[in-house]
Amino acid sequence: MPPKSVVKPSRTPKDDPRLGYIDDVPKTPAIDHPPNVLKYGLCPKPKSPAKPTGDTMTVRSNYVQVTEVPKTLYAYSLTFFRTTEEGHRLEYNKRREIRDAYQALMKADALKLKAESVKSVTDFKTLWTDKHITGHTESDVTFSSNVFEYTQQNGKLIKDMYAEVSFVDELSDIKEALKSKHIKDLPEYIRALNASVAQCIVDHSKDTGKEISRVGANKFYITNGYKEMKGLRAGRGYFTSIRPGTESTLLNVNPATSAFLPPITVSNFIKSIGKDKLVYVSQLLRGATLRIRYTRANYEESDIDYNSEAARLKIFTQIGPYFASQQKFYELEKKVDGQERKAKGSDHGTTVQSYFTDKAKVRFPAGATAKSPEMYCINVGKRVDTLSTKVEENTIPNDTLMRKQSAQGAQWIPACLLQIVPNQVVTTTLRPVHTSQMIRHALRLPAENVGLIEDEGLEIMGVKSDSQGQKPLAKMNFAVGDELIEVPATLLPQPKLSYGNGSLGKMIICGSWDVKGVKFASPAGKFKSISILAMPGSFYGTEKDLANEHENFIKLLKGHGLKFEDMISAEQVCTKGSLFEEGEEPDDREIVGKFLNKYCWTDERCGLVLIPEHNYDTYAMVKRLADFNGMIILLATGTKFTGGDQIRSNIALKINMRYGGYNHNFDPAEFNNVLSLGRRKNTIVIGADIAHCGGGGKEGSPSIACLVGSNTSAFMSYPGSMRLQRGGQELINDDHMYSMIQERLRTWKKWNYKSADSSNKSKKKSKKDPNNPEWPANMIFFRDGISESQFEDCIEHEIQQIKKAYRELCGQELELTFIVCGKRHHTRFYATEENQTYKQKLTIDNQQIFNAINGNVQPGLLVTSVVTNPEPFNFFLQSHKAIKGTARSAHYHVLENGMDLSRECLPKLTMMLCYAFGRSTTGVSYAAPAYLADRLCERGRVYLRPWLLDPDMEPKFKVLDQKDANGKRTRISEEEMNEAKAKFAETLSKTESVWGKHYGKDVDGQKWKNPWRPNLCERDGMFWM
Repeated sequence: MPPKSVVKPSRTPKDDPRLGYIDDVPKTPAIDHPPNVLKYGLCPKPKSPAKPTGDTMTVRSNYVQVTEVPKTLYAYSLTFFRTTEEGHRLEYNKRREIRDAYQALMKADALKLKAESVKSVTDFKTLWTDKHITGHTESDVTFSSNVFEYTQQNGKLIKDMYAEVSFVDELSDIKEALKSKHIKDLPEYIRALNASVAQCIVDHSKDTGKEISRVGANKFYITNGYKEMKGLRAGRGYFTSIRPGTESTLLNVNPATSAFLPPITVSNFIKSIGKDKLVYVSQLLRGATLRIRYTRANYEESDIDYNSEAARLKIFTQIGPYFASQQKFYELEKKVDGQERKAKGSDHGTTVQSYFTDKAKVRFPAGATAKSPEMYCINVGKRVDTLSTKVEENTIPNDTLMRKQSAQGAQWIPACLLQIVPNQVVTTTLRPVHTSQMIRHALRLPAENVGLIEDEGLEIMGVKSDSQGQKPLAKMNFAVGDELIEVPATLLPQPKLSYGNGSLGKMIICGSWDVKGVKFASPAGKFKSISILAMPGSFYGTEKDLANEHENFIKLLKGHGLKFEDMISAEQVCTKGSLFEEGEEPDDREIVGKFLNKYCWTDERCGLVLIPEHNYDTYAMVKRLADFNGMIILLATGTKFTGGDQIRSNIALKINMRYGGYNHNFDPAEFNNVLSLGRRKNTIVIGADIAHCGGGGKEGSPSIACLVGSNTSAFMSYPGSMRLQRGGQELINDDHMYSMIQERLRTWKKWNYKSADSSNKSKKKSKKDPNNPEWPANMIFFRDGISESQFEDCIEHEIQQIKKAYRELCGQELELTFIVCGKRHHTRFYATEENQTYKQKLTIDNQQIFNAINGNVQPGLLVTSVVTNPEPFNFFLQSHKAIKGTARSAHYHVLENGMDLSRECLPKLTMMLCYAFGRSTTGVSYAAPAYLADRLCERGRVYLRPWLLDPDMEPKFKVLDQKDANGKRTRISEEEMNEAKAKFAETLSKTESVWGKHYGKDVDGQKWKNPWRPNLCERDGMFWM
């Protein structure tokens, strides 16, 4: 590998006949196919099924019972270090360093765990043992291990490595803790037990010879159990976790599917994905570990082995813009404190190809021509400035750029000399070509999932007995059952819906209904027009045909009760040809921009853009352009728009919501039985979520925090707020929570409070009237997107900020009910009786099966025991009908219940709110307020998309290097990095090219902190729906 500087101190290379030799890529073993199991139908009952009582039924769930767990575990933290020649302590903090150092520590038995028969497990953050480490029993003890050897990532052998061990906690009487403690107090217990289970699984796989790849703490994939997927692999595996239950501890087991990188050369990976898709290739490889294939020179009197496995492993950074015959690196000038390094002006540079041919003695493989992907340059050093990610034959190399890259720390290697290390999960967001395939591989009906768990998963997890009749989990003091459990459950009724004057109420059948022939419950206020733009390729009729379609659409909208000026004009229908002169060749953005400016210049004029096919880039461009300019616009494919009244009615649902109307109400009598009208008039419902930009994004990418809040007692319309915050931050920033809560409260007041002079702008307060509250006394808050390990922080920060924001605006205390919606769990429920499920047409292995038993439970499934946590009150609710795959119920935890809603009321109210998602004629999978917040977060991703996809677009996240007293570069602390990311998020918010020009403007005496133009909120509709 070429050094950062061409000139190094004179060194004598050792003789090595394999110098420059390229290792073969190991041959791929035969694929380990899944067991042959049923693909649909009912889940079989257990050996001794329970008898349901009263209104309950029994379903099966993907848990086995755990009757015994380790009684006590002792937790220790580990810090790996050595002392430098100057006497300084040097710590090893990188994830790979810690993993390799831990393995070296265990191999040397430097803590005498093997010698003293102490059982131990780790997740590489904490060490747990079943006894105190010998000789150290004081609870506050910190001590060092015996010395051991460790090979650094650069291949240097460290002979004086130590582990500093600090006692953290004693987890005693674990079984009782899992039965009685609040879930916020259990993450450390669960983490310790999961590490114990994981160790059993790894040991068991070695005994059976079935290769298992561990991904993260809880997922285990069959190494050769995959399906090819256009350059990637869909890997088959299983998730497992210890869970507290109301009756006993449980072990959750669930099939898992992930996209893996194939263990091939980087050049072959580029060819398999496509030479014209290098941006996507870079996203897929970002952060991936690569292995250097060729044998490098080692040197006399050096303790570094450049050919050790540790030294061969490098991290992918980026693809360079030039071929190896063009890309150069340069000798650097000596370091000068306080100045950036520079390439020597006298050095004319060395091409990557000549270095590897002449210096490294590499004989490139056949097919590695000068302009082939084999000779693309891959940077495994520091990320550097470069051109757009593409390699073109006619590009003339930029000497100034290449000098700068050398100074910045690039290390270029030809793509054919790097192999992707096996068993690496793709961390970036997949593009449609792979997303559709992943969905196809991951979606399995209940019967197939149960079959995989019982025939393969339980054996891999060590639940089933081995050939000696012993269960592998027993080696770590677990006692487990050998079959999936039964769970008592009930079915909640599906809500009744009411519509506008003269419309019949709608009965929901298995989670869905239609809007044929109904007037919306609250049609949006009068607006002037809806104009249609047919983009090229979206509509193949004449303009007259399009005008007829437009006229029919307007009639349908009026039939649903929407109010227009009585005007239908052919001028409201346009195409590229009617907007531009003949010979003009505008791009899509120019076409849409001209349409918006001509037809949608006020929010009373709505636009509908017809596009040829679903295209997220087009969608994002149109939405961003419209929102930043305060225009309301919809998109639809041309084929869907002309596909009949049902499709057009779905578009009508969106139009009504965006203009502040709502499409249906709940049946008044049924709603009042759950929560009275008087109480609803004094209650605001809030939904909140945070979205991250995903792997493969730009460095410093922010997270998006959103709140939506109801504005009437119907709980149907939820205007929203949006903020950018530090990337990766799971809790909503204190200041953002404070300001967004107050925004939602002010909107609620505008809709509900009538002041003494009937003017909402009056500062004079009327005498308190319980039927006319100035502020809502109650708040039901649905929080999406936080895990159980964050519950305590949520209670201490988010809930306190909500109360503070309310108190300082409203001058009174808030009655808050705070509910977390959990979707990222692995609990599943399976029907065992035909009357619990439903039938449908299925396509299995390319064959259509009519009237097949789906196997999912009907909408309304409620589970409040056995698989729920002991504390606080929590429940599973499956509110929707699963069309594909196995349904995932939402798991709701009530962290605070200031409104004192009963355990019967809360699930029923939540079930109803799952049918308050007005854009659809189906129930959604979790409470609509949280679902709507998620949709608003997705709109935030749309706004960021141009910046995220353009690596050269400013601003760029940069952290200045820090140096110690000796002038050596030091690693920035986590706190410092978080502070830098938080400041960068604020910078992005103020950058017009990224977040629009409206942030920070004064609107009605308040600082506007949302990215869209304020006029979009004048009707308080959900313009993003």
